[in-house]
Amino acid sequence: MIKKITLLATALFAAGMITTYFSDKGAMSNPSGSPASYTGSPGDGQNCANCHGGTSSNVAGWITSDIPGTGYIAGSTYHITVTVTGIGSKGFEVSPQNTSGVLQGTLIAGTGTHLIGSGKYVTQSSSSSSNPKTWSFQWTAPVAGTGNVTFYGAFAVTMSVTKLSTLLVQENTGVGLNEISENEVSFFPNPVKDLISVKYSLNCYSTVLINLYSIDGKKIISLFNNDQQTGEHSQQLRIKGIVDAGIYFIEINISGKSTIKKIVIE
Repeated sequence: MIKKITLLATALFAAGMITTYFSDKGAMSNPSGSPASYTGSPGDGQNCANCHGGTSSNVAGWITSDIPGTGYIAGSTYHITVTVTGIGSKGFEVSPQNTSGVLQGTLIAGTGTHLIGSGKYVTQSSSSSSNPKTWSFQWTAPVAGTGNVTFYGAFAVTMSVTKLSTLLVQENTGVGLNEISENEVSFFPNPVKDLISVKYSLNCYSTVLINLYSIDGKKIISLFNNDQQTGEHSQQLRIKGIVDAGIYFIEINISGKSTIKKIVIE
């Protein structure tokens, strides 16, 4: 009789351990990171609840940054922090987008995170039961003139508890864009087939940068980077073969002051 009781107790204990093991494993359907396009943004149209079930509730302050209150500066890199609270195995997915779902700027993965969806989203490399749990990554701001950017985030706290949070950051329009008058710089032709000419005047010895950006604000290539003397200058820059046909931004930066123009490449 004692032997039967012992065997029964052992079996119950083992069953309990198995249940606990699989329950813990089931606390996060994607422990190594969320699939792409689940931030709850207007462009994505879905969030963690699509996998975990239930309805996601909104929370404030789960996405923070070191972007100053005056706004981001085009091309600058900032630290973004995600903090998830609650009891359970946690994960997240965040993406900076416009209302059409287009990625704004460039994400850079940090410790414990990785990029998915061709760099459009950042998510955890492994889930965590720490409470609270913090992840950090970086973001390089898009080209000047992009305007406000929203970081959309979806968070899984347990298998059945999901949250949504956003962070809206504005562009610092006091620097960068239009600091150089359009009368001082000219870009032609536009549309561009092969070469684009950039003409400008320098009133002192200056560092001149000419950069090409995609329509969503990602820097593609530096077309020119040099120190130049005072006077009139003209650069013939080859565009053909660098990118596909489409709409782009070209920026000229002279000793920290810049202007930007939208161009069409045929």
